[in-house]
Amino acid sequence: MGSLHLDVAVPTRSYELRLALDVAAETVALVGPSGAGKTTALDAVAGLARPRAGRISCEDDVWFDRERRVDWRPEQRSVGYVFQEYALFPHLSVERNVTFAGGRADGLLERLRIAHLARAKPPALSGGERQRVALARALARSPRVLLLDEPLAALDPHTRTGVRVELHDLLRELRLPTLLVTHDFEDAAALADRVGVLVEGRLRQLGTPGDLLAAPSDPFVASFAGANLLAGEATSGPNELTEVRLALGGTIYSADDARGPVTVSIFPWDVTLEEQVTQESAMNHLPGEIVSLVPVGNRVRVRLDRLTAEVTGASVERLALRPGGRVVATFKATQTRLL
Repeated sequence: MGSLHLDVAVPTRSYELRLALDVAAETVALVGPSGAGKTTALDAVAGLARPRAGRISCEDDVWFDRERRVDWRPEQRSVGYVFQEYALFPHLSVERNVTFAGGRADGLLERLRIAHLARAKPPALSGGERQRVALARALARSPRVLLLDEPLAALDPHTRTGVRVELHDLLRELRLPTLLVTHDFEDAAALADRVGVLVEGRLRQLGTPGDLLAAPSDPFVASFAGANLLAGEATSGPNELTEVRLALGGTIYSADDARGPVTVSIFPWDVTLEEQVTQESAMNHLPGEIVSLVPVGNRVRVRLDRLTAEVTGASVERLALRPGGRVVATFKATQTRLL
């Protein structure tokens, strides 16, 4: 339990990261493109990057305060840091990696299911095993704050799914103030209590994964969360709906109220595919040609020339979907958001 507070300005090569954030006994994910300042935020907390201004504290302990000239060294800060490539010592055993710099392995190897690997060395381990060793090392000094930099990025897709579930359960059990960095919104949504979208050193939106999906603050947040984006012009429509004439042709309707230039946001899982429009269809219909089909878990992501749908494997078989085929993308006015 505990809390982390940071309100800092940190110079980078391209811009200045300005981030104000309070993290309680929860996991907060920072997502965004490469170079957004995500790792810089972790380094500032760990004492590896020096802010130009601001304050960092953990409960009653002030780790950094520019005005008061407080700047604790990294080893003074009670931080567990899992680096993107894990940064394990290849010549040391698993146990010695975990206990390096005074850490204690008591129960951690068993807890993370790597006790049988205590004498093995990192080059002999799988990606998932190396990640568990890095986590054990980060936790070995009983940190008050946990920092995770792209913890799943080095894993293959099959391993990633299983490790994501394990990491989710561990974070819920630990209940430490945790900052997690990722460029993958799916990982963030699966692991974090709250998600912050960071772009060029600025926090665009912070909220639960559901908040970002239901009400993205701008087109970038919507796109990062996986939405289709279409440009159009909004006017008054029938039955208190908004009519949107799309820039690339066609007209659709939204339950949101807007006038003038808009960006239309539709999530792939809200789009169904049909051979032709039927009487039972939703209100919006966009015909298109299939560009590609990609399995994603137990569903299939179908990319059309204008948008992407996510459907079941049964739908793919029923409609005999294939690249080059033509279908009608259908979605409800209530699922059509205007930004």
